Amino acid sequence: MDIKIVVILSVFVGSLKANAQTNHIHNTLLAINKYECEVDFDFANESLQATCKVEVTNNSNAKVRKLPFVLYRLLTVRDVKSDGTSLSFAQNIRSFEDQVRLQSNFISVGLKKPLLPNQSITLEMEYDGTLHGYTEVGWNYVRDKIDPNFTILRPDCMAYPELGYPSNKINKQFPKANFDYRVSVTIPDSLVAVNGGALVSTNSVNGQTTFEFKNVKGAWRMDIAIAKYGKVAANGLTVYYFKQDSLGAKKVLEALQKTIRLYTNWWGPLNNFKGFSIIEIPDGYGSQADVSSILQSASAFKDSTEIHQAYHEISHLWNVDLKAPSPRWEEGLATFIEYLTIEKLEHREYLNYVTDWFLQVVRREVANDMRLKTVPMVDFGKHGMTDYSYSLGMIAFRILYQTLGDEKFNHSLRAFYKEYSGKEATTEDFIRITKQVSGKDTSAFFNDWFFTTGYIRHLDRQSSFDEIVMTYK
Repeated sequence: MDIKIVVILSVFVGSLKANAQTNHIHNTLLAINKYECEVDFDFANESLQATCKVEVTNNSNAKVRKLPFVLYRLLTVRDVKSDGTSLSFAQNIRSFEDQVRLQSNFISVGLKKPLLPNQSITLEMEYDGTLHGYTEVGWNYVRDKIDPNFTILRPDCMAYPELGYPSNKINKQFPKANFDYRVSVTIPDSLVAVNGGALVSTNSVNGQTTFEFKNVKGAWRMDIAIAKYGKVAANGLTVYYFKQDSLGAKKVLEALQKTIRLYTNWWGPLNNFKGFSIIEIPDGYGSQADVSSILQSASAFKDSTEIHQAYHEISHLWNVDLKAPSPRWEEGLATFIEYLTIEKLEHREYLNYVTDWFLQVVRREVANDMRLKTVPMVDFGKHGMTDYSYSLGMIAFRILYQTLGDEKFNHSLRAFYKEYSGKEATTEDFIRITKQVSGKDTSAFFNDWFFTTGYIRHLDRQSSFDEIVMTYK
């Protein structure tokens, strides 16, 4: 009898786990299409109150009965509505299963009717509370708090609800976000709110000003910074700066203009350029980038050699959308361009040093992650391995640059952008154009570095970068 009970319980528990896993698989095919948020700040009490409308689409082939969200651990949801009707929801502080010191408020919203495949629903979530960063997790740059000297709302601190679970492993299975947003923040008149999107309006009443923003391109994150900001702008480029760094802000703007001119010379004029912004943040908060802006640490406003991250992000403006699941090799291209630009604009010899460093990084990564022995770069996006696109991709594109020469390399990128800007392309499209423009057979290179893991033989032999390049010339 005891054996039967154990067997029955085992089957039951296994069934529960299987059902939970299936739900996770379906739910990771959910996507947020739009945010509409209103946030009021109470700096005296270091708190905020927010109402956030979230449009969610079910991209799976199954019905979804509950929607999962994560929110900062000190933010509490008060109500969730759909079409004006309150929905049932559960919330509790949960540690991430694969990072126990990381905690979030995990919210599960029950729907009155199942969300059918290809169907969307808009939820209105009301929440309040405070922010106190995630330094205890080891994320020393996430020191976000509600402070009149500097406040920031960003996904790094889970300051607004995102689809997900308290699990890094599961959340990596969600496709990269691509949403529209409209967000307003109400703050004292003495402060200024800034964002990488477009400022729609400002409205001042009784010593409080409401700033309203909307995105200018499909976004994967929202960043709102609040401080006593100044602004300089030219030709669609904007720099928001702390008042004490006004001189540095002008130098940053000049660097942006030089970068745009250089890349335009290389790859042709941008189509449908909607502007780009750099937002100064205090040192220690970690530079971050969205599709139309960079959160740039104050050090770059004091030392011009720290502006290189802008080179990386601005080069993305010339990227072509790659068909889903995106291979994400554009991050390797942007990383290579970042360091190449240091040499071209700052006249500092840097590329050889950083290439050798990245070679050592890739050797360590291959030794420590068995997936890299079987998963080629073209599948990094599919397998949630985008982080490796930066290192392996940087090496790959430097090899291609050295193999083709700078003129044919840049003409290949120019032709690819010209043909597919505003469209979707594949890696094969890029290879076809590269072969046509360069007149060279690059099949062996692309096979080793994009479509297979043949590049590993170079790492095993401890080949130098120059020796690797010679095998493809």
